[in-house]
Amino acid sequence: MRRSPAPRLPSDAGLTLVELLVVLVILGLIATIGGIQVVGYLGRAKADTARLQLEDIRSAIDLFRIDLGRPPTETEGLAILVDLPADLPGLICASGRRSPILGGGHGSTRARPRRHRSRS
Repeated sequence: MRRSPAPRLPSDAGLTLVELLVVLVILGLIATIGGIQVVGYLGRAKADTARLQLEDIRSAIDLFRIDLGRPPTETEGLAILVDLPADLPGLICASGRRSPILGGGHGSTRARPRRHRSRS
């Protein structure tokens, strides 16, 4: 008795190991390039955030100097820009409450003068 030969599959029926490895290498390269770009964007975002925060602090010191005629002393530090002490003449909001110069209060970060509309 002779055995019949096993049916052969066409040569393009599947992927070879080399083809799979080539695809994996290409996907790895794409992921590496994308990862490098993402890390670069995150680094720039952190630097931009720090720069903006420094500009806010600089503006708050300038506003403090304009309102009180002097910069904060070393003993007062930057904390005075957030929490104005009661004995320090500060800004008055439209609501009549004292307003900190730098972001820690509610509403606007600095009191602005009211503009009265003229009735015609």
